[in-house]
Parts: sequence; structure tokens; C-alpha cells
Amino acid sequence: MRCRQHMSVKRHPYALLYHLAGHAVVMEHFDIPLISMRVHPRRRVGAVHGLGQRRDPAGSRLLVERDAICAYAGGAAEDYGCGGSSWFSTLEDSSSAAKRLLRFTHDPAESSAWGSYLRERACVMVREYWHEITVIAAVLQRERAMDRASLGATLQAFRANPFRAGLRPLRPVPWRRPHRSAGKDEVELVWSRPTLSELVARMQR
Repeated sequence: MRCRQHMSVKRHPYALLYHLAGHAVVMEHFDIPLISMRVHPRRRVGAVHGLGQRRDPAGSRLLVERDAICAYAGGAAEDYGCGGSSWFSTLEDSSSAAKRLLRFTHDPAESSAWGSYLRERACVMVREYWHEITVIAAVLQRERAMDRASLGATLQAFRANPFRAGLRPLRPVPWRRPHRSAGKDEVELVWSRPTLSELVARMQR
């Protein structure tokens, strides 16, 4: 599995860290070896590279599901941590997962439904392992790079003692989404409480 991201400056400062950490923690849960994970905070560029799993006739469906869940986990972690949709930044992850599913089923309708189910599983796993994801994101921000050994050692130390000084999660930062004015094809709906005269006029209709 490979994922390369270049986050816009308009996105949350931790979006890239949460994205890569989500991939890495779910991969570790499924015992998928992490080859490397690197990030450059100033350039807002990062990448994660995992070793592909061997396919066998008995468990190929399970392995495909695990690969797809790991692909969806990055966007799910970014959404959960930043409180916004990461649809534009996860197009590559979604397309790679869809290609894996289509290779297995060869049916677009079945692949789409299967992908929606696996995306929900990724969201559930991200919520379940959220504390580990925030810790890995903090370590990645400090160290700039991690491999399988450092990832496993960090998670093992966190599970043994979550209050260890060197394993603190990222501190939340105040962040507002940049306001985007409505264009020609967009409509802003504004609700206001009706006045007494308007209510009377409606009742007389």
C-alpha cells in the first residue's frame, strides 16, 4: 500500500499527520508491515508505504478487505480529527481501494456497495484506536519519519503506559475553515423566524 499526500494550506494544520497516522495504526492492527512513513510539515507533504500482503486462494477476500480498510483509514482519521470532509484529499486512496475491489469482484455495483461497507469499518476502527492515532501523529510531527520498528515500539509503550511523558497526543489548535463565498451555481439558504403578521397571512391562505 502506498499513499502520498500534499495538503493545501487551507486545510487543518494536523490534517496530514492524522491522515498518515490513521493509515499506519490500522496497518499495524492488521499486521501489515510498514516500510516507511515520512512527513515534511513546512511543505505539507507526506507519504506512507506498506508491504503488500501475499495472496492465497483461501484468504484472498480477507486480505483485499484489509487493504481497502487501510486505504480508507487515512481519510477517516483526517475527518475525525479535523471535523471536516477530506473527500478531495482522499481521491487517490479511494481509487486504489476501488481498483482492489474491482479486481476481485469485476462487478461495479457490488464493488461500490462493498466499498461503502469497508469505509464504515474504517471509520469505526479509527474511532476505536483514536488515542493511538493521535500519539503516532505527535511522534511523527517530532521525528519526521517512522518505520515498522519505531511504530511498533511506540504503540507498545503507549499501551503499557498511556501517561508516559514522551507519548503525549497532539494539542488541539484553534482552526476555522476559510470562508468560501457562494458562487453562481451555489445557493445559500438562510432561515429566519417568521413574524406574527406572516403567520397570520399563512393561516388565512
